[in-house]
Amino acid sequence: MEVRGVERYQPEKLAAMERNLEEQASGAASYSLDVATAVFRLYQLQPSLARRELVARVLLRALAQLPKQDFRTLIHMLPERLVAEEPVSSVVLLAQHLEACNLQDFWAATGSCRDTISKGGRSSIGHSCVEVGVKVRVKCLCS
Repeated sequence: MEVRGVERYQPEKLAAMERNLEEQASGAASYSLDVATAVFRLYQLQPSLARRELVARVLLRALAQLPKQDFRTLIHMLPERLVAEEPVSSVVLLAQHLEACNLQDFWAATGSCRDTISKGGRSSIGHSCVEVGVKVRVKCLCS
């Protein structure tokens, strides 16, 4: 799905973009930072529309893009209240562990995200987490 220009800020497009994010989270559609950014921007403008479970799954997909800065781009678009609530706060904790190269803590913390990970397609997100864990471990060893 492509979102361009003014259409990305039209609330009537939100449902279609959220469906696309659901497909991305399950692995049925390829990841798109543009769609996630557009949806999160609408959530900024209308916080009551934000779907925490979807936000958490999208953040997990963004985290899987490391070393790209997709996760940081998206997390800074969210209201602090939403970031502090479950399951989003658990994903933020995972990101902190990865960025600090605390892989043992990262894998231990995945238990708190088990429901979010399984709803997002365990194989897709789980595989991405393994890839990210390996990338981070290699980066830590090289530092």
